[in-house]
Amino acid sequence: MGVGSSNRKNQWQARILVHGKVTHLGYYETEEDAARVYDRVSISLHGDAAQTNFPPAEYQGQDTREYSGLDREDLQRALGVKPMDKSSKSGFPLSCSSPPPR
Repeated sequence: MGVGSSNRKNQWQARILVHGKVTHLGYYETEEDAARVYDRVSISLHGDAAQTNFPPAEYQGQDTREYSGLDREDLQRALGVKPMDKSSKSGFPLSCSSPPPR
């Protein structure tokens, strides 16, 4: 998962796996905005093992645990996004620095 372009008004979409399910993190105006949301959520969920788009050191001093312990729906509510339907499982190009393990 990660960040990819969206057909929705030239916006960028962020998605991540939560408990093995694709979870929509929202649409953003810039690729960087989407990537930073992805990074904060990834750090919250995976701590030091998080895969990020930017160096984790850039997030030091920020509350990177704000989303830890939330289920998918609560995570989406905390981000202020509407859950996606089942079609959200289709893939899109990633801009993560490295692909997730399989």
